[in-house]
Amino acid sequence: MSKLTPKQKRFARGLADGMSQAAAFVAAGYRPSDSNASTLARSPAVVEEIRRLAAGRAVVEQKVLGKAIEKAGLSKAWVIERLMRNAAICLGDQTITIKVRRKPTKGGEDDTPGVVDLEISDRDPAAANRALELLGKEIGMFVDKSEGLVKHVLGDKPMTKAEWASEFTDTPPDQIARLQ
Repeated sequence: MSKLTPKQKRFARGLADGMSQAAAFVAAGYRPSDSNASTLARSPAVVEEIRRLAAGRAVVEQKVLGKAIEKAGLSKAWVIERLMRNAAICLGDQTITIKVRRKPTKGGEDDTPGVVDLEISDRDPAAANRALELLGKEIGMFVDKSEGLVKHVLGDKPMTKAEWASEFTDTPPDQIARLQ
């Protein structure tokens, strides 16, 4: 790998930080020139430096995220437990008990302020479905279309009707032979 000048290193750092080529070029100390910025950005040494910086940043970000998750006490089990509880509440299978501060009424029999427990039970089918969908995805019951494995094969010539039918349909072989 060729050695980068300090300006080239600043340019690569600017690009790795998300700056445009022109902005990184000027911030590195060069005179404004879109064409020179573009040429320098394609330099193998600069491209390698950007990759190195991005890889280092990814490692640091992963460590920071791991520490934040650990500090928050967040785990897969915690999330699944909450989703199951939310599904039960939204289906109406479980009630929520909340504490409500009671205000005294004027001239009422019991006008002492205090806290009362209030049980709430309500159905929210959309929220229940979403919680169940997320749980189902976690255990592999559902796969997003974008997660499916799609294999695209490009050839140097188009497929015949028979080749297409045998590849992509459940057409019996005797009927495929008639397509040729």
